[in-house]
Amino acid sequence: MKGLLPIIVGLLVSVESFGAGLVQYRDFLSKDGKAIRGRVLRYDARKSKVTIERDNRKVFTVPIFAFSDDDQEYILRWELNKVFLDDGDFKIDAKRKKFDEEKGSGSTFYGYSIDSRETETFGYEITLENRSTSPLEGLKVDYCIFYEQENSGNGKTIDEEGVRCGTLDVTSLRAKSSKELLTEPVSIYTYELDADWVYADGRDNKISGDVRGVWVRVTKALDNGEVLTRDFCMPDSLSNSKTWTTSSVHVGRNK
Repeated sequence: MKGLLPIIVGLLVSVESFGAGLVQYRDFLSKDGKAIRGRVLRYDARKSKVTIERDNRKVFTVPIFAFSDDDQEYILRWELNKVFLDDGDFKIDAKRKKFDEEKGSGSTFYGYSIDSRETETFGYEITLENRSTSPLEGLKVDYCIFYEQENSGNGKTIDEEGVRCGTLDVTSLRAKSSKELLTEPVSIYTYELDADWVYADGRDNKISGDVRGVWVRVTKALDNGEVLTRDFCMPDSLSNSKTWTTSSVHVGRNK
């Protein structure tokens, strides 16, 4: 599975709530006042039916309206949070795309070309897929594209690290639907002297760059002010070498 496992950042909840509450038993109250101790296994939003496992391990499915108003609200919130945190229900993916490419000769000497230059522009197509029967609301999608660009100067080649941060325009995702969104681009510049030429100061005859990957962070705001977070990295190992940031660092030909 691509990407990082779902994580919860800054979610301060009790044992009976949704971080740990997905595997905890609690007391439900039926409309006629009967108490039932159990836990939610699944909720079918299309049929408005909830499946409960009692503390004696017996499982039953009933309409959500069989429970008290407070328990109905709990079941609906449980479903929405479960969907968001489950990679099987809410899938995040990314695909690297080349947007543009420019090639050509650069400088000339007495009519002869002495170097070649190329600029490639890359971005990512981010796909959000809600496979569940429940809508996802209150979403915010941010990303960081990490890239490197070599720069030649003062007799040596310097490797500069850049990052482009951005926010994608999506706040909700309907049940059984997906959205494809494009990030802003980053440009990678390649410059190389022709074979018959060298720099007098000994610097490298070629400078280039590369896009290292993208880090996508999706957050979901809860009514009580808490925030759920899902992280996705491509490649998976990106978070081992990079740090999440909200501030872009422009290097090379990026602005």
